[in-house]
Amino acid sequence: VMNIKEHISERISLCQVRELCLWAQKDQDRMDELFRLSRDVSDRIAVNALWILTHADMNDVSNMAWLETKREDLIYYIMRETITSKLRLMLHLLMHLQVEPSDLRPDFIDFCIQKITDTSQPYAIRSSCIKLAYEQMHHYPELLQELVCILDLLTQEALSPGLDSARRQVLKKISKGRKTE
Repeated sequence: VMNIKEHISERISLCQVRELCLWAQKDQDRMDELFRLSRDVSDRIAVNALWILTHADMNDVSNMAWLETKREDLIYYIMRETITSKLRLMLHLLMHLQVEPSDLRPDFIDFCIQKITDTSQPYAIRSSCIKLAYEQMHHYPELLQELVCILDLLTQEALSPGLDSARRQVLKKISKGRKTE
């Protein structure tokens, strides 16, 4: 019986992450334990647990089903997280989930918009929030127009290649969506 908390309490390598992910994916209880550990008081344990979870095979139906059960908890934790590395990893997990109109969360949209426009935020977080905002807002034309305005505002600052790419990709999706209407 592996004590996963002990295993991830120290620095771990990418190879170890992949091994632990393979071990965890075989059992929903193990995945739940990693998710629980992602809220550990030790930032090292929490980040390592999230890092392992981000390597789960999301093409596997059971992993996607498991992650879907964590959607609301993930959003709750994301909107309260102050540690950049944990926030980035949780946003990465959330980006795997499809968003239906019934999943619309105005508070989470507001969170994403605030992060998109906050120049003190790391580019990876801002890029993820652009994509997550689009995934929620694309069901509603009036919200999409607001997103276009926000993305246009970003051109007033120097953008990293990754942030600019996320902005352009979402604008392209919005443009394609309008052409098919």
